[in-house]
Amino acid sequence: MKYEGSDVNRMMANGLMGSNDKLKNDAPSSSTYSPRPIGGASEAKPSLLKDGADRVPSVISHSVQLTGSIETPDELHIYGTIKGNVRASALVIFKGGIVKGEVVADAVTVHGSVEGSIQGKKVHLVSTALVRGDIFHDVIGIDPGAQFEGASKRIPAAVVANGATEQAA
Repeated sequence: MKYEGSDVNRMMANGLMGSNDKLKNDAPSSSTYSPRPIGGASEAKPSLLKDGADRVPSVISHSVQLTGSIETPDELHIYGTIKGNVRASALVIFKGGIVKGEVVADAVTVHGSVEGSIQGKKVHLVSTALVRGDIFHDVIGIDPGAQFEGASKRIPAAVVANGATEQAA
């Protein structure tokens, strides 16, 4: 069977396609997951895992509506809706993704919407982001067009990391 474009990345991310499957152009496929950024070059790379990592992120798909908190020591990609707190090492909330609750991660990239506080060492609000709540960060980036209603407070990375570790334990 032949696949193309974003189908390949989505299938590899969900473990449905391996290195033995053929791409549409019959180019040799790689067993390393390496997604492409969505939209313009100014947007963050969807995968925040360190290069060479052998794990793919956990994914909450666009059809999922979860009520309750979610916690993972790995990266999490949200396309659907979560009504509850989210805790991860790295978090990407994609366009159409919604979190209604507290968000805590080392790296947070928001393309969708968050109603609640965000705590992270690095926080990036992309042009399609809508955030209603306070942001506690070491480094923050807000692209033109992003909507942010709340307070932004810079706190040292060590404090953010300790807060996330203590709360996760």
